[in-house]
Amino acid sequence: CPDNTNSVPPAANRESCTCLPGYYAPVLDDLRLNGLPGIPCRKCHADDLMIEAVRGEPCDMVVPVGSLCDAQRAHICVPLTLGLNDNRLCQLFCPGGTVWPFAKPYFWELGPRLLSSRDSDDPDDEDTFRPTIVKCEPLVACGPRNRCNSGYEGEACTRCEPNHYRDKMDHLCLPCDEMQMYGLLVMVAVGVLLVLGSFLFSLVYLKILADPVFKAWFLSASRKLCLAGCCFGCGVCLVHTIARRRKRLTFQTKDLNTYWQWVRRNDLGIVFRVDERLVVHVAGV
Repeated sequence: CPDNTNSVPPAANRESCTCLPGYYAPVLDDLRLNGLPGIPCRKCHADDLMIEAVRGEPCDMVVPVGSLCDAQRAHICVPLTLGLNDNRLCQLFCPGGTVWPFAKPYFWELGPRLLSSRDSDDPDDEDTFRPTIVKCEPLVACGPRNRCNSGYEGEACTRCEPNHYRDKMDHLCLPCDEMQMYGLLVMVAVGVLLVLGSFLFSLVYLKILADPVFKAWFLSASRKLCLAGCCFGCGVCLVHTIARRRKRLTFQTKDLNTYWQWVRRNDLGIVFRVDERLVVHVAGV
């Protein structure tokens, strides 16, 4: 059997040899789902597949030290060099055989990454792959075997599930309680009222400008509200007081013959000015 492989019962050929626990086959089948037998296997405790221990969980104090990354759920550290205190945390669980490695809790396996392509001139050469692993943020978002823990979803568990929110301090996804749901409903209700209020106000304002009959009725009604002491009516009274300052101007078409905008397009526009004697001039009249 090739390196880091075995066969039970004893192998009759290389294809009977598969990886030992803690190792994986770097050559994949056509679907790129499983490794091929009869291939020298690589260790999951390689330097580029392990990381420094996470904060608060040091190796040999919180996380036990072993020799292989062969524990599915429990975290385990493996020394890079036997006899030295240079332990690293396993990111992968390698069950052996032809099974591709799985991500351990705190990590997410993105799939095989091509390391080298086969040589077209060498019929025995094969494409080789290695696992691609990322650390989850926050760590507790990811469970084993690329599964998200409760409250998280998406690739590498980067999103919060519905009815959860992201805490700004530790970035955890926390469930929304009743107070937060009430607050959300209040904000939605206030937003809807503001939109409807702005829309209705714009309609009334345009109606006042375009319809003298409605304007007279509105001012009369607002005056009655003011007399009744209504707070809203008091605000409208202010509008009524300002509106009473307006002056009605009456002029004829012949008065506009000197106004080029009117002569060219029959458009009066809103060109006006007020002189120092408070006389209003519209279109030069």
